[in-house]
Amino acid sequence: MEMESQPETTSNSGFRSLQSSITAAFLLLVCFVLLFSTVLETYSSIQTQRQLIDKQHGLIAQEAAGKVSAFFDRIALRMKMLVRLHDPIAVDPAELHLDLEKLLGSESAIRHLLVLRADGTKLDEISRLSSLSAGALDAHIDSYHFGRVLGGETAFTPVYIDEVTSEPLIIVGVPAKNALGDTNAAMFAELNLKFIWTLVAELRIGDEGLAYLVDETGRLIAADDVNRVLSGERLTHLTEVQRFLGALGPPHEDFTDFWQRGFTGDYVVARHASLENQPWALVVETPVREAFSATIHKAWYSLLILALSLTLAVIAARYLATRVTKPIVSLRDATHRIAQGERSVRLDLRLKNEIGDLAHSFDHMVSVLDRTTVSRDSLAAEVSERRRAEEAAAEAKKQAEDASVAKSRFLANMSHELRTPLNAIIGFTTLLEDSKLDGVQRDYVSTVRGSGNVLLSLINDILDISKVEEGRLELERIPFEIEHVVETVLQIVRPRVSGSPIELIHDISDIPPWFLGDPTRVQQILLNLLSNAIKFTPRGRIAVDVRIDESDRKGAGHPGLRRTLRISVRDSGIGIPRDKLATIFEVFVQADTSTTRRFGGSGLGLAITKAFVERMGGRIWVESEPEQGSEFIFTLELEQCASPEQGAPDDRGSLSGRGVGIVTSNGDIAGSLRETCRREGLVVRFVSATGAEARKALQGLSSEEPSIDALLVDLDLPDQTGTELAEAIHGQDRWRNVRVIALTHDLLTEVAERDPFQGYVTRPVLRSELRSALAQALGGRESTAEADRDGTPSAKARRGGDDTLSGLRILVAEDNTVNLRLVRQLLERMGAREIEEASNGREALDAARRERFDLILMDVQMPEMNGLEATQAIREQVDAEVPIIALTAGALQEDRRHALDAGMTDFLTKPVDRTELRRVLVLHTSPSGKRLER
Repeated sequence: MEMESQPETTSNSGFRSLQSSITAAFLLLVCFVLLFSTVLETYSSIQTQRQLIDKQHGLIAQEAAGKVSAFFDRIALRMKMLVRLHDPIAVDPAELHLDLEKLLGSESAIRHLLVLRADGTKLDEISRLSSLSAGALDAHIDSYHFGRVLGGETAFTPVYIDEVTSEPLIIVGVPAKNALGDTNAAMFAELNLKFIWTLVAELRIGDEGLAYLVDETGRLIAADDVNRVLSGERLTHLTEVQRFLGALGPPHEDFTDFWQRGFTGDYVVARHASLENQPWALVVETPVREAFSATIHKAWYSLLILALSLTLAVIAARYLATRVTKPIVSLRDATHRIAQGERSVRLDLRLKNEIGDLAHSFDHMVSVLDRTTVSRDSLAAEVSERRRAEEAAAEAKKQAEDASVAKSRFLANMSHELRTPLNAIIGFTTLLEDSKLDGVQRDYVSTVRGSGNVLLSLINDILDISKVEEGRLELERIPFEIEHVVETVLQIVRPRVSGSPIELIHDISDIPPWFLGDPTRVQQILLNLLSNAIKFTPRGRIAVDVRIDESDRKGAGHPGLRRTLRISVRDSGIGIPRDKLATIFEVFVQADTSTTRRFGGSGLGLAITKAFVERMGGRIWVESEPEQGSEFIFTLELEQCASPEQGAPDDRGSLSGRGVGIVTSNGDIAGSLRETCRREGLVVRFVSATGAEARKALQGLSSEEPSIDALLVDLDLPDQTGTELAEAIHGQDRWRNVRVIALTHDLLTEVAERDPFQGYVTRPVLRSELRSALAQALGGRESTAEADRDGTPSAKARRGGDDTLSGLRILVAEDNTVNLRLVRQLLERMGAREIEEASNGREALDAARRERFDLILMDVQMPEMNGLEATQAIREQVDAEVPIIALTAGALQEDRRHALDAGMTDFLTKPVDRTELRRVLVLHTSPSGKRLER
């Protein structure tokens, strides 16, 4: 027998009836709409009522205040008319007394009258009270108010209380003038303020509103409660009185500042109006219950409508919920029967709505279930297969990540291993170039050193592109001077154009000098672009231009502003075809497939440059025409900052105001030199293109004009050599003391250092080198130390005699004997004589314990104890202040961070650059040396 089972709808404790939920949702919606509309209407009504009340109270207060002011104006006017008709000094005393009696009789508010001469002598006095003794009024007239009256003003004394009658009184004084218009007397009247009590008490605002008068101290002067007036009560605790006294600002637009405690202690709405001739205020107020009675009644009516609406909503909600849920209950029962295995269940719901469509779909589903059987085994197999695919994908991802880490580790290790021998190759070839070599030998050595630098550049590019691809490129954020960065790059590439038909020039506009950023990366960007320009420019010119971008209109700005810097490198080389411009910045892509064979290069430089620029918030693009040259332009988003050396002396020193002349036929060089001299504080007297023009310009300078101190003379002039011009100038007594500085395109400057020149600068002329050359030639206070500070070897150093490190004890820790020998040679050439060596960190620690060193050069990777461990031990156990410079082949940013975290003072990457080594050692052995920040 088939038994019908009912679904257990109550077995789940979390079950909720759909009918109840629909009813509750409908009620909540209706309740929200009604409440929102009621609150909005009530709020609008209160706001409207408030504005009306506020306006009404303001008008009443102003009208009442005007009446009180008119009372005082009338008294003062009567007194002024009396003294204008009869001069108190010139009139007969009897007639004056009669006028006073008339005034006293016509104004019941006047209790006492007194007339005084300008010197304070009493002319006449009259009182309404027979008991008032003579001179009683004098006690309340001080010199201040008497002086104001004699100055031609109408003066009112503060309110005071009569000791006998306890009535509030006030004295008004008016000046009396003679026929000449001079004030010769003053008339004072004592007024009883009880005559304004009636005026104030009669003011009514609605049924329960009232008014009261307070003085400038908040004391009650007039109100309907006379006892509180006579007691001298102060109402400074009331909000409206505080607003009058200035303790509170104007009322807000919301309700919180509109309702306040009033005169009787109830909540009221109040406003005040100040008197025109007195520092008093008249306050009117109405109880809140009266002011908003209409609104309150309306609110009760709205609540009644709300309750009735909710009742109707309940009835409608129950009806609608039943209509919706009844078919759903039928569907639930049919579903339960199907779950019990019954396949013949059908719904017979003929509804022409969405529920009817649902019932039809349900019947169709049951029919399909009767014809179709789903295989659980095949479904399980499909799920298992998908799980295996997901596990394989996860394993592949892990292997790819492991491969990326392994690649990074391999590149870092290979970089370290390659840099170690490169350090010796580049270092010893640099030393060898300084020795006595013939032309062929010098060419061989230069080729070896150039090849080493190319290999080093390739290693750096591979490391950089690897970090870019892995998203691990990190940027420093330190202060740097943009001009120093540009000139450093020009110093690096200048030997490559020395003696070639390429003119290298630069132009740095008036821009903020200091920025926060990564100077090393900016330098690398410029170096890549300049190297490309030199490579693809057989002859002509290469120009570097630095300025603030046109989109940046902040002017000089100030520290903290984000600035947009625009830098371009323009050449007159072979150019780039238009169809190659879009791909020139891709990895391993060059403009022509033959470019690598013809000019060399890996195709990584521009891709790395683009990545650096974009990481600094800028963009880079190129404009070029074949055989017309190229211009690479990039922008950088950098934060402007102040100089880290606040209070440093002026760099211009003794050169400021010195006169110079420029002699060169190259217009680009002349323009660049003029700008550099201007920024250095020099005064350019003339610019000439030939020797003849220069001599003519010198002759044209009058004796009254400031003298010319130096000439910057190009060695190659159209009409004569620079040497001939210098000899001709020194041959004249008038110009014998003019110092002549040679402008040379060749780094071999032995000719320029001989007479008749007193110095030389190499093109492109760098500001630091020009400053040093002029200072030395003119006997300024800048010296070779200035040149060393900028990283440019002084003349003394170029000639082989260098005492930079003389007298310093230096410890060098290096496990590679070749590199140890190289570092020792470099240190000895800088004047170091007391050098101790250590082959590992343990020996370095022992040496630091035995004796004190002025400087320690520490390799990082060494046996037994590495450089990081040795540095930490020295800092903790021996000396926390001795400068420790890292010498390492590790070129990654994390290598630098680990070294500084371990306590090292600075960081040098192998191969060691001699100029950079000199700069770092001078920096940290001078009294002002500082440890680097991470």
